[in-house]
Amino acid sequence: MRFFSPPSPVSVEKPAFPSRKPVLISSPHSGRSYPEAFLRATCLSESALRKTEDRLVDWFWDGISAYGATFIKTSVPRVWCDANRSCHELDERMFRPAPAGRLFERTEKVRAGFGVIPRLAAQSVPIYTHCLAVEEIDHRLSLGWFPYHAALERELRALSTQCQTEVVLLDMHSMPPLQIASRCDIVLGDFHGRACHPFIMEEARHFLEKRGYAVRCNTPYAGGYITQHYGRPEQGRHALQIEVNRACYLNMSTYELSKNAESIKRDLRDMVYVLADHMAERKCA
Repeated sequence: MRFFSPPSPVSVEKPAFPSRKPVLISSPHSGRSYPEAFLRATCLSESALRKTEDRLVDWFWDGISAYGATFIKTSVPRVWCDANRSCHELDERMFRPAPAGRLFERTEKVRAGFGVIPRLAAQSVPIYTHCLAVEEIDHRLSLGWFPYHAALERELRALSTQCQTEVVLLDMHSMPPLQIASRCDIVLGDFHGRACHPFIMEEARHFLEKRGYAVRCNTPYAGGYITQHYGRPEQGRHALQIEVNRACYLNMSTYELSKNAESIKRDLRDMVYVLADHMAERKCA
């Protein structure tokens, strides 16, 4: 059996220690390496798979280390392994022979087809017409999940130690245009107040609204696994999920950057600078 083995799937861009700011940016869903072996295993075209990406969200943050922030991304596509899930969010029905001796978290995401190894792509379209070999579980987790979370934990610890302040993790995503009456450009999620101090949510919301964006908080996205798992305000570790409407920066026909992309990139980076300055003022308890 030939497995998909992307080279160095996780990349970390960070400044030298003296200039580091207490902000870590995460982009777990912008990976877009689709090797031929994987494309042959799926019943979907590459263009259909790309609609499941948080398309080009990593582009917002290239070079951000020059301004003191740390940035983590993966080249692994979320349809192959989704780092924004628990490693136990698996649908055992996808595999043959049936997995044994393993913990399964049958969450709402898993039941919907969007576990750590997804069964469905965008618009709930099946990715495969066949079951996967059970060996795929450990293989995909070892490449697509564990390295990403090891990097997140390592960099959060380093920031806390080196900056001697509380730290904030900004988990960056994009969303399809919401089918709601009022305009929505960005959704901020703090797991309903449990993943970060209220001032972080308010600072981000206030900044973005001043720049002209229509912002919603926790609806319909309150924060996924990364936000919920790493957000520990009582330990001086905060997490905020940020979902950007793809129509704000992509041409929705071609899925390439639109003429508005540069302005939203500038605004998001400016927001990070403001949050970093505020975090630097908060000493660890």
